[in-house]
Amino acid sequence: LASRIFSTTTCLLLVCPDHSTAWADRRRVLLRDSNAKEEEEDILQKELGFCNLLFTQHSKAPSSWAHRKWIGKKLINLISENIHASNINKHDATTKLQAWAIAEIDTCSMVAEKYPKNYHAWTHRRWVLQMIFAQYQEAIQKNRINLPLVGIVFQILKNELSTTENWMKTHVTDHSAVHYRGQVLQLSLVVRMHPASMEMLKNELQLETKEATAWNLISDSMAVARSSRFKSYEVTWIHRRICGLACLNYFLKNHIFPSHINPKLDEFITMEIRDLAAEYLANDNNCPKSKMLALSYVLWIIQQMKRSELWKICPTEEVTSLAKEVVNTLACCEATVGNVWRIMNNRGTI
Repeated sequence: LASRIFSTTTCLLLVCPDHSTAWADRRRVLLRDSNAKEEEEDILQKELGFCNLLFTQHSKAPSSWAHRKWIGKKLINLISENIHASNINKHDATTKLQAWAIAEIDTCSMVAEKYPKNYHAWTHRRWVLQMIFAQYQEAIQKNRINLPLVGIVFQILKNELSTTENWMKTHVTDHSAVHYRGQVLQLSLVVRMHPASMEMLKNELQLETKEATAWNLISDSMAVARSSRFKSYEVTWIHRRICGLACLNYFLKNHIFPSHINPKLDEFITMEIRDLAAEYLANDNNCPKSKMLALSYVLWIIQQMKRSELWKICPTEEVTSLAKEVVNTLACCEATVGNVWRIMNNRGTI
């Protein structure tokens, strides 16, 4: 009966990949036929292979991705029993976890390349990172953190930062990718700044303090955002906002000085407010859309600072004067006709 159900649902799902009842029947069979762990892992891996086949023709069926998550959870449950155990199987388990994560990421990358702007693929990719990170957190809570686990989490996040940087250079309108990169950045900061991770990764990080570790990662990401040549695309400025917000959060956590402004913060204000405002306010030859996006970003940065404690140590009069000039320029910009509500709101907050 099980083989007949698999055969029937395989044919049905190849034609209609979002058939929830068919997927539910396959899950019932998988739950009923689970025996030894090795056999169960093999069966689940074959089911992943079927999903891969399905994605070659139907990559945006929500039920297919939901089924893949269900399989992933089953595999992780089988693997995680050994990851947090104090026995010889720990290294094999972390290797299996790494292999699963890399395979899932590769599948998501393949699907997103073949079928652009695939929200489901990027959402699943983020879920994979969350599952890996959950294993890391569980190990910390149980005080069983180990080098193999920290190493694979660190390496996967590091690779994803590099991969998404290259991806964004060739997919300049992919909103899902830039938001995914923001999630990777946040998880990377958490992993790299944890004392246990820093001790185990000291040869990789080559930095003494967690503040230096965080700033190194954030400044590198900010440099990537600043170096983009596609200024007329909204995604470029969304990426810059994500990195800019990470910078501001860093300053709030580590560099609040009542008496003077920190040099790194002053450099940030110069590059993200003074220089951008000067470039786009003075030059009328800029693309209207680039000008609108850049000045909107400047105004957004000012608003974020004004809502935080950073405003107390900023050159308030200078920044406020620039903000008013930016608002007046945006109000006259043809490219902002569709965003009049935003301009009016900004006028009320400056």
